[in-house]
Amino acid sequence: MRNLKVILIGVGLILVAFLGTASAGQFGAPEPLASSGNISLGVGYFYSADQLELSDKSKDYKFSQNQIYLQFSATLEKIEFYIRGGGADFKLENAFPGGDFNDNYKLFGTMGVRGMIDITPYLGIGAFVQGSLFSTYKSQGVEIKDLGEADVGLMLQGKINRICVYAGPFLYWTHAKTESSGSLNQSNNFGGVAGIRIPIYKGINFEIEGQYRQEFSAGAGISYSF
Repeated sequence: MRNLKVILIGVGLILVAFLGTASAGQFGAPEPLASSGNISLGVGYFYSADQLELSDKSKDYKFSQNQIYLQFSATLEKIEFYIRGGGADFKLENAFPGGDFNDNYKLFGTMGVRGMIDITPYLGIGAFVQGSLFSTYKSQGVEIKDLGEADVGLMLQGKINRICVYAGPFLYWTHAKTESSGSLNQSNNFGGVAGIRIPIYKGINFEIEGQYRQEFSAGAGISYSF
């Protein structure tokens, strides 16, 4: 019951922080990286892609980002809180008659909470909520600002010999503003995720994950738990 209360408080804080402005990143396995009362540090890369719809047009535009980040997380029992900071570029295909909206790496930040309840020693069910905010992007005199996303989902995790395999559905909300053309939003709010976490050495884990919204996204990260 205590775990559930902590998760709900974390979910509420993140939703308040990000839904008011609302791109995605890696969610990770629901099982915490470190043991209770300890921390972990990690580095990762994630390719994020989806489709966005301009408010004054019916056409969808594919957007993509390359995200490079550092992550800090802290564990309390079976609950993990984490923050990320890094750089991400932004590309919106066929945004102009002459080509794409394209801007270089800018700062972004992410915060999230995830947790898991064991069903058996080999099977568990988890939940997560995550939000990200990005810098303003500029291309050909046009600005895209207040880009943000919030994600919430459930996962089923299997574990054999410390290898974690996980998958599940999630809901997401993406939003951005442009100077003259209104807002950008996704036309779909449902996605799916699957991934695997592999222990490499004591305290070191490698994780790879794929996500599908209206486009495919994927990434990988490596972490060290103290």
